[in-house]
Amino acid sequence: MEHLCSDQGYRLIEECIREQGLDKVVIAACSPMIHGRRFQDVLASAVNPNLLQIVNIREQCAWVHRSDEALYKAISLISGKVERVKRSLPRTHEKVEPYKEVAVIGGGVSGITASLSLAKHGVKVHLVEQKTTIGGHTVSIGKVFSPDKIAVECALCSLAPIMSEIYNHPSIELYDLSRLKGIKGSKGRFEVEIERLPRYVTDKCIGCGRCRYVCPVHVPDECNIGMKLRRAIYTPFPQAIPPIVTVDIDSCTKCEKCLDVCEIGAIDFNMQKELIKLKIGAIVVATGFKRFDTNRVKEYGHGRFIDVLDQMELARILAVNGPTEGRLLKSSDQKPPQRLVMIQCVGSRDEKIGNRYCSKICCMIALKHACFIREHFPETEVLISYTDMRTTGFFEDYYRNAQDLGVLFIRGRASEIVEDDNILLVRMEDTLTGEQIEIESDMVVLSGGIEASDGTTEAAEILGLSQTEGSFIKEENPKLRPVDTDKEGIYVCGCAKGPKDITDSVIEANAASSRAFEFLTDEIKLDTNDIRYEELIGEINGIMQWKRESEDVILVFLDEQVGYRCADNIGAKRLEYPANIRIIMVPTIRTITEKHLRYALHKGAKLILLGLHNSTEVEIPEDLKNKVLTYPVYTPYFKRLKEVFEKIE
Repeated sequence: MEHLCSDQGYRLIEECIREQGLDKVVIAACSPMIHGRRFQDVLASAVNPNLLQIVNIREQCAWVHRSDEALYKAISLISGKVERVKRSLPRTHEKVEPYKEVAVIGGGVSGITASLSLAKHGVKVHLVEQKTTIGGHTVSIGKVFSPDKIAVECALCSLAPIMSEIYNHPSIELYDLSRLKGIKGSKGRFEVEIERLPRYVTDKCIGCGRCRYVCPVHVPDECNIGMKLRRAIYTPFPQAIPPIVTVDIDSCTKCEKCLDVCEIGAIDFNMQKELIKLKIGAIVVATGFKRFDTNRVKEYGHGRFIDVLDQMELARILAVNGPTEGRLLKSSDQKPPQRLVMIQCVGSRDEKIGNRYCSKICCMIALKHACFIREHFPETEVLISYTDMRTTGFFEDYYRNAQDLGVLFIRGRASEIVEDDNILLVRMEDTLTGEQIEIESDMVVLSGGIEASDGTTEAAEILGLSQTEGSFIKEENPKLRPVDTDKEGIYVCGCAKGPKDITDSVIEANAASSRAFEFLTDEIKLDTNDIRYEELIGEINGIMQWKRESEDVILVFLDEQVGYRCADNIGAKRLEYPANIRIIMVPTIRTITEKHLRYALHKGAKLILLGLHNSTEVEIPEDLKNKVLTYPVYTPYFKRLKEVFEKIE
């Protein structure tokens, strides 16, 4: 049979096990990360899951070595698993009742959607947001697409009622100015620690605004990307949730004028940060994204030329509550621009400065703003410099609409922007004609890409989740389990797992909440026995039995959550490395003891590599330090692991 991972294949294996009376089984196939759990679940009635071992002879063998080397290595790996399963004991399970509460990390569109979906199913939700208000980037973008009208609508008009529903829902506890600090426990029985910073204003605040009017301190307003000022005691925007003012303690001068006018005594400068411990059954990570810093592309002059903006700054200018109250004006002289040039793919599809991936939404954002400008400010000419216009689905209608409105498109990436007598000169090559051109413009807008947020990176590290090359959180299977992570009970949605628009973020958030709810209602089993010392000794022994005389075997121990998946990524990319490397998967690197290391070296291993991540530390005996090496392993940087393999050959 060609595919043993099919339903017929499972039945065939089960029949063979029963006919032969087998109680221990080794399957040589693809990575156990792909079908290992499925094999264990389907064959559980025939063989105990701990007595079933999967040998990875595809991603870490056939796909990365020549056929002759791959064959010999496959025999060695199979031998290792055979010797391991000989020493394995049956796995026992303990049924546990999961905590019936969910933590949602991140209060943007995805986090809000997931929280409401769970709460409406009767689940207690703890929504953790690091900023003073929920809403994420959507509260700043001003306008969103309306596909049925080929027009734009107010973002907050749609979002504000949902934010209010979050705040008033009895099953949702909102933690503002909070971040995930730590986690203990296992699936269904997580103990989560949240750090909450003080607002210096209590819940007694009624939002009257008197304190804001008397505050003498003015600082850049984050909601308006620093293009407008706010007070040191402030509300980010009128519909902010929680609807309570916040003291920016770093900017506050402690003049106490706000205390004098607050009649209900809601301001408290003695508030301290809190450490909150929660018992959680499942976690939804919805930590969003951060904007690519377009100042990094020095040749475009953002931050140097006052009329070079990015798309978010343009969004605030076009917003009625923005710095110009919705009027399209240049920052330099407060006059309307005669020509505006947009430059696409700034920080995206760029290996030199930025990221290799496409950020997906930049083309649509540019079209949204270009169409709006042509409709409301027709005296301004709009030109878009693009690499490729990527407009899938109904967004193709916006592309055509932009062309109908007179938006001009030039295919080519701008090389630099210079300023000459208050005119911005955009230099580029028209790649369709091969002509070098220079475009005069009054205003230039850079379409910056999307990057994984700091909160995403932090959550991945704390929760021990795999990440992609762009440092987004990696799903367990992009087709079959697109919102599951590689840890049971933890789910991911929205831009925490990659660039996407609001519609796709909402779809994923609903899917993640559905999976979390399903998980809480399932029967949860926890393993009661850990990997035994003798099991790893057996695997080491089996591998080393097939060591050729001229072969210097290097044993590499990688943890199953990050390191092993990193090695699988090398195989998926068909990137070759030396065939004398033998990889052994362990639950954590701390599973490896000094006895394991000495046994492996005694059996003839030339070198041992321990892949570390998440600040894992191991103590290597002094006399083994020239034979046992440690190396940090992160899923986004699987190529670095390949480089290590090549260096230690």
